Amino acid sequence: MDSQPSRPGGRILCVDDDRMVREVLTQMLERLGLQVDAVKDGQECLRQFTASTATPESYDLVVVNYDMPGMHGSEVVERLLDSTTPEHIVLTSAFPEGSVFERVSRADVAGFLRKPYTLSTLRGFLLGHLSLTRQEVLLASPDASNRDLYSTMIQEMDCRPSLNVQTSESPRDALDVASRSFVSLVVLDLPGGNVPPEAELFHRESIPLIFLCRDEAPRSELERYGTVIEYPVRQEDLADGILRVCGAKHVTRFEHDL
Repeated sequence: MDSQPSRPGGRILCVDDDRMVREVLTQMLERLGLQVDAVKDGQECLRQFTASTATPESYDLVVVNYDMPGMHGSEVVERLLDSTTPEHIVLTSAFPEGSVFERVSRADVAGFLRKPYTLSTLRGFLLGHLSLTRQEVLLASPDASNRDLYSTMIQEMDCRPSLNVQTSESPRDALDVASRSFVSLVVLDLPGGNVPPEAELFHRESIPLIFLCRDEAPRSELERYGTVIEYPVRQEDLADGILRVCGAKHVTRFEHDL
């Protein structure tokens, strides 16, 4: 395997009065490669958030438990809005979403995260709500030349957020890396054209896929799991796929192909 997991730059502050929930959520987020601080009540959350705004290490997202003793989650949200914007605040609860938003305006938060958490739902939710300083793209190819070429294509794209490329030799290795890092997208080079069994596992974990393959590959089967780009792979096609799947902006296209 060529690369080790790296952090995408996301920093999250979680507030929940339940110690076990704090520990489980922290473990899951850290497993995704994110930096996490967890506190037990609204007052501590506000103190920590305010202190962070005076440093370069400010929080990208605050996950606020809705029903807490003392300072209720709705009040925490109201107080946070004095110093940040709704896209940095997420409400979480075991209560149904509708009942939560009877007391909090949907316009005041970026979204709602229902308990209990799973790693796949957390990953999918955060991909849509966390503004990362860069996005992690995992490229798997059995061919070293292709790994170098496709990595160069991706790294030369001028994107916001920027793209960081990790590489591996096989879908199995890629799955191992993705299971312990916050990967925005996996690109699988399939010279043989067969659907890898790992495609179903990536799909279950809500990890977007792009397949690079020959025109005789079973396209309809591959499209069940992701986007298909046929050989010869042009940077323009790869850029368009990343735009659709990753949500990256301002992609500059170059003239590489294979």
